[in-house]
Amino acid sequence: MIEVLIILSRDSRPELKICGVPVIVRIVRALYNAGLRDIIISDGEHLEKIKRIFSNGEKLGLNIRYDLDDIRGDAVIILSSKILIDEKLVEELIKQQPNTLFTIKDNDKEIPVAALIKSEEVSKFIPLFEEQDTMNFRKIAEEYGLNVIRIDQIKVYYDYLRRHLELLAIPVRNEKECKEAARVLVSRTQKGLHIFASVNRFFENALVRIFCNHTWITPNRVTILSNITAYLTALLFILQRPYLAIIMGFITAILDGTDGKLARVRGILTKLGKIEHSFDMLFEQIIYVSWIYYVYTVTNSLLTLILGLVFLVSDSFTRHIYMQFRISTGKNLLLMSRIDRIIAKIDGRRNMWFLYMLIGIITYPFYGLILMLIHSIATSTVYAIRAIYHLRRIDIEQGTKSWMDIIYKS
Repeated sequence: MIEVLIILSRDSRPELKICGVPVIVRIVRALYNAGLRDIIISDGEHLEKIKRIFSNGEKLGLNIRYDLDDIRGDAVIILSSKILIDEKLVEELIKQQPNTLFTIKDNDKEIPVAALIKSEEVSKFIPLFEEQDTMNFRKIAEEYGLNVIRIDQIKVYYDYLRRHLELLAIPVRNEKECKEAARVLVSRTQKGLHIFASVNRFFENALVRIFCNHTWITPNRVTILSNITAYLTALLFILQRPYLAIIMGFITAILDGTDGKLARVRGILTKLGKIEHSFDMLFEQIIYVSWIYYVYTVTNSLLTLILGLVFLVSDSFTRHIYMQFRISTGKNLLLMSRIDRIIAKIDGRRNMWFLYMLIGIITYPFYGLILMLIHSIATSTVYAIRAIYHLRRIDIEQGTKSWMDIIYKS
């Protein structure tokens, strides 16, 4: 069993907040996400405040103690309250052999981040996380034969972000460093692959930086706001106010990207938040129907309604392929290969449809609908082909195809 010892360093202020969440809460949450439940917090200047936050940790599914002599595990992870980490760093450390130390470069110094130590040797290494002199740190590490690993350049894959990132380890000893940590956390929340994601992120990140310090602004409330603006978008199309509708549509798109980022920057991703995607699909389809109605009022042509219906079916088919592939394989179709990643950057989706709507409003609405239809059919066709290709390859790799050959040919 692995336990965790958090050292309340003399130069740390674990009660400082980063994006509305105290440093110590972020550290403990990272440990929880990494599957560690037994935590010991050392004595220090801010211990009483920390006790008021966590107590014994029972309500959080944790066993938190405050006695350094109460170590019960076979190995101990030692952390400092002055370094912000996440669960990926903890998971990487657990993979190492005992007596391994992770370090980072802090200005011109190398400082310890976390160590995996045999329980009977913990007392030897506690000074590493209290000592500020770099030479003494290296001396202690070498004296006791620690395997020192610099983690600055180690990258790991974050599933929920769909990309590789460096392990998170940031000094947070004062308000200035906490502000820098907040900037880094916000920059790490981006997960979109589409070309429009690169445009929207500037607005989304700006909103996240504003919202995150106000705890009453929750991701779910931002989701509700994005739904309200979405239905206003549809209403404005119906009321023949296309320019206002497009503006409201882009606001909806930015808010829809902000709620997830706000959840990620606060370190809390809930099951309830997943249902947002269903409501996204609902309001998107209503917006598209209202746009088709607007185009019909301009053209007064039955062809507009027919082509609009084809677009709706094609767009829904694309989403169903994407979701069915994930259900069948547990994998993201957009990330299966380099080709799929390129396709994901230019496929047809909501922001692209808003662009085509704008083009149609400026020129002639029917042209915008035609552009949407062509891109939608192309997207659904390509995704269907790619999904079939990957699913067939998986069947071959798992031996299912060979069994089919025997069954049908015997």
